[in-house]
Amino acid sequence: MTEPERNALAAQRRGGPDQVDPPDPADAYNAELRAHNARLRTATGVQAGDRVLDIGCGTGQTTRDAARTAAPGTVLGIDLSAAMLQRARALTASAHLDNATYRHGDAQVYPFPNAHYDLAISRFGTMFFPDPLAAFTNIARALRTGARLVMLVWQSRERNEWASALYAALGTSTQESRLPGPGTTAVHPPDPPHQRGGGRLRLTRMAHHRSPHRQRPTHQHPTRHDQEERTMTKQTVTIDGIDLCYEAFGDPADATVLLIAGGAQSMIWWEEGFCTRLAEAGRHVVRYDHRDTGRSTSSPPGRPSYTAHDLTTDPLRILDTLGVSRAHLVGLSMGGGIAQRIALEHPERVSTLCLASTSPAVPAEHDRKLPPPSPQVMATFTDPEPGPDWTDRDAVVAYRVEAERPYAGSLGFDEPRYRQLATQEVDRTRDMAASMTNHFVLDDDTPTGSRLDQITAPTLVLHGTTDPMFPLEHGQALAAEIPGAQLVLLPGAGHQQPPRELWDLAIAAIVEHTEEG
Repeated sequence: MTEPERNALAAQRRGGPDQVDPPDPADAYNAELRAHNARLRTATGVQAGDRVLDIGCGTGQTTRDAARTAAPGTVLGIDLSAAMLQRARALTASAHLDNATYRHGDAQVYPFPNAHYDLAISRFGTMFFPDPLAAFTNIARALRTGARLVMLVWQSRERNEWASALYAALGTSTQESRLPGPGTTAVHPPDPPHQRGGGRLRLTRMAHHRSPHRQRPTHQHPTRHDQEERTMTKQTVTIDGIDLCYEAFGDPADATVLLIAGGAQSMIWWEEGFCTRLAEAGRHVVRYDHRDTGRSTSSPPGRPSYTAHDLTTDPLRILDTLGVSRAHLVGLSMGGGIAQRIALEHPERVSTLCLASTSPAVPAEHDRKLPPPSPQVMATFTDPEPGPDWTDRDAVVAYRVEAERPYAGSLGFDEPRYRQLATQEVDRTRDMAASMTNHFVLDDDTPTGSRLDQITAPTLVLHGTTDPMFPLEHGQALAAEIPGAQLVLLPGAGHQQPPRELWDLAIAAIVEHTEEG
């Protein structure tokens, strides 16, 4: 059974159409629970750097509370209501909390990564599982050894003052009344510690909420949009003393596709929509920030504290963090050079190779006689525009947009799209001056003893027909020298990630290629 099918089945079991409180009642509900939220926050004991799972997160109040404390750690909220999650994402974006993400799914069956979370929390989100034993077994599997589970749940009916007052007014005892629907019993997991699956739980008990004002939500079958909603996880990890920020899309159980960006590019140039479509095709997609881009480690402008070899081995650090032994590598421009080096030096880590808008990264025994960049691209190196005032955000965004213009192909320069991406990059980058400089002052450490015909990974070459940086002959050279390589042309593309007009072509080629390995 697929994940959308499991979600649909769970929603059906839990009671019919998806009737979510409109904004005002939801706000009133959160306001009513303010005192209980404070007690929940105290009981959870979220620490900086924690990975937190929020079960039945609703509109994300508890997710956001945890995210504020967990930073630079991450919080994942999961819920069956797509409408509630839509509001949760909007509220989280307005709060500028980029370490909180949401999934549409059923915690009873959702394929969480094994032994991943330090803490699981829930505000009334664990009381409606059709199979509590299966649900808590699945949650336990997702928790690391020594992790804790903290839940806020209702009192039993006999001790629930809100309910007992109603029954007294109606002249009905709590014992005589029926439960308000299937699956609404309180869950009391065994006393801690206990072992299930991959994680050891330490269960924190706390006082039960005495006023169940909120009605039990019911749910409809997920829409097509809900079923295709991608999962995302973004976090920064410290490895070998350096920070690397990455974001993952899709099911970790699927084959991993690691996207490696070009020089001076952060992860955002592999657009979210592109990553999502690959994930929907059954791939676990990972993009990351190079050093000196985005949220990863930054050095002073012009003085990088790392080598070109360090950039080459950073993808392996990301894969090690994810517990991935082999991956499909997709590298663009400088990222394509990195991917070639990994395929040559660490072939056991590479399932397949996809080289986009790039050139041979190692010498050949013959003169390739490859054409140089176009005059407009050459001018960016020989006669660069003066840098902006790096303290002026708008000036830096404009500078970043113009830096991409010379690399456009015959499809044209999509300025609104580039401005949107440049704005995202500027707003999330530690030091834009370093980002636009440091990759280009690294010493060349090209290995002299390697040849492209030593690459054993199945290889796909994606190359724009009007690439002004590496004209088409560069892609053709890669396809000719790497044994069995396949060349797919991107008509009208320049030196860039595949433009949206060509996503169907590029994504289909990558999906088909990564069926191998």
